[in-house]
Amino acid sequence: MFSQGYVALTAVISFVVSFFSSALINLVIIKFQKKRNEGQSISVYLNSEHQKKKLTPTLGGIAIVIGTLISTLFYNYYYVDNNFKIIIVAFILFFLIGLIDDLIKVKFKNFHGLYTGIRFFLEFLLAILCFYFLSNHYDFSYFYLLNDKKIYIGSLMVVVFPFILVGSANSVNLTDGLDGLSSSLFLLAIIPFILFSLIDRVYYLSYLLISCFGATLGFITFNIYPSKIFMGDSGSLSLGCLLGMTSLIIHKEILLLISGGLFVFETVTVILQVCYFKLTKKRLFLMAPFHHHLELKGKKEYQIVMYFYIIGLVLSLITIFLGILF
Repeated sequence: MFSQGYVALTAVISFVVSFFSSALINLVIIKFQKKRNEGQSISVYLNSEHQKKKLTPTLGGIAIVIGTLISTLFYNYYYVDNNFKIIIVAFILFFLIGLIDDLIKVKFKNFHGLYTGIRFFLEFLLAILCFYFLSNHYDFSYFYLLNDKKIYIGSLMVVVFPFILVGSANSVNLTDGLDGLSSSLFLLAIIPFILFSLIDRVYYLSYLLISCFGATLGFITFNIYPSKIFMGDSGSLSLGCLLGMTSLIIHKEILLLISGGLFVFETVTVILQVCYFKLTKKRLFLMAPFHHHLELKGKKEYQIVMYFYIIGLVLSLITIFLGILF
């Protein structure tokens, strides 16, 4: 359908447009929030280094999502199908859920944000609707393993699909606690899926992922230590949604556990902390997610991010190797 030259040129344009769009929008957000003296609310349980970040601009997710959409619609406007529109709508709606959470934090200076029960209800409702509409085109009745092996799960996918989608979104969100951590790990996690979608010739998805990669990189320009802006829940939920959705559409769900292994690990530490505390009234970690535990153990923020980045890079390479080999 498309020549290799066209695919390569479109990929480059998508990346460049999304990168500069995101970077410019981030500059506007930083200036706007600083002028209004608005920004991140910090948990009282975090150390003094984090308390210094109070009122840091925190709506970088707006730049990521708008940068992604500008680039995506720039090349894809005339031939998108309904399934692609559903993916875009899901991406936007997860962003809006996070944005509401961010605005509550900024407006009321409350780090808790949107009530957890309401947020999870909205996320699972949205995930179920995505499954309903996308299942008309994609076969989700099988859970795919390596080596093209698959397990038939039939109607159980109505539970598995939302679990993967919501789990992916919130795992990225939980990892978003240090400058440049979650955003850089997302880039490493999404690289294998960009490659897989190109190999499978799912070009509309490839361009979307490349656009999101560029927009996120444009954000990281201002998010590396010391951060000038945070992406907030609006960014982390939308990025996690896209990561999970992609793995389901191209049937690489099992590889998501490897590529996004650190997101999974961070989520597991939170679950273990909560369960252990309820059973023993003691803490398993000094603080969860695990990156905060390392902070309280005396590790510097930039050191922790580098440790995670190296591990994330290794996991990304392993995912590519397994995806191509099997």
